[in-house]
Amino acid sequence: MAWCYGDFGIGLSLLKAAKELKDNYLEEKAHLILEGTTSRKSQSNTKVIDAGICHGAFGNTQIYNYLYKETLNSNYRSVAKFWLENGLEFSKYHVGYAGFKQWFGNHDKWIPSTSLLEGIAGIGLSIIDYLSEESNSWDECLLLS
Repeated sequence: MAWCYGDFGIGLSLLKAAKELKDNYLEEKAHLILEGTTSRKSQSNTKVIDAGICHGAFGNTQIYNYLYKETLNSNYRSVAKFWLENGLEFSKYHVGYAGFKQWFGNHDKWIPSTSLLEGIAGIGLSIIDYLSEESNSWDECLLLS
């Protein structure tokens, strides 16, 4: 489960198209896809093994938090909280930024990262966005908001 492919990518794309086209039927289908993801939380069902935005727990946090702000559906908020807590559990390394490392699969190792997509920059922005009561749009660069 990741923002850049799979259920999230399809659901978010359909949701954006539905809003632009003012198509209630398409919006309903998009929400069915997105709501269907809320029960998937295990590592075997999601393939989430690190904290980063691209394929990790804080990317899921960001998406569910965005969906909550758009719909006020409390299920999205509770799942966003689940992924936030899951992401914080990845802060366990003595070497790394704030204890986080990125899984670098091509080289089969964990590395510290400052990047937006896979490192502490994106993690920090997701945490700030989750805690903020103000509307933020930093995730426009990911085509989320």
